[in-house]
Amino acid sequence: FEVGTEIRAQIYGDVGLALFAESAMVDEQPNPQADTDLQTGVGVGLRYYSPVGPVRLDLAIPLEKRAVDSDFELYISLGQAF
Repeated sequence: FEVGTEIRAQIYGDVGLALFAESAMVDEQPNPQADTDLQTGVGVGLRYYSPVGPVRLDLAIPLEKRAVDSDFELYISLGQAF
């Protein structure tokens, strides 16, 4: 199970800003059980709208950090997430 939302705004020329939140049931098994905890993260991202699609730089943090979680994650990707 996964759900997410993202707000995008163009801030200057080909550069944009995104705010996002994602929640998912995370488990070691391929099909999480109903009692699996829901994990939520939020973040901010920069977008460069290139001729081949947006280049994304996202910084995400978990809202309820577990012992196995990093303080933050940095993602670089090409194209829209959804």
